[in-house]
Amino acid sequence: MEMLVTSTREFREKQGQYLGRVANGENLVLRSRKFGSFKIVPVVTKFKPRQGWAEAFQASSQEDLNEKFFPDVFEDENIDWLELEQK
Repeated sequence: MEMLVTSTREFREKQGQYLGRVANGENLVLRSRKFGSFKIVPVVTKFKPRQGWAEAFQASSQEDLNEKFFPDVFEDENIDWLELEQK
């Protein structure tokens, strides 16, 4: 991939354009007469809130969540609930 090289002056004029390109994976180097050169690297990857939620809810609605989250641990035991309530 090609590396973008621009002056700090041009970057100031078109920073939205350059930051968008960096966010999409392009490399950018800023050149300053006074301070030297700098590589711009995104700190946080851009993501969409709730991305993938619809698919996850759709998949979970097709599962038996009661069995998944509330397994029948007393499956083989006989508990007489009436006796327990009377004590």
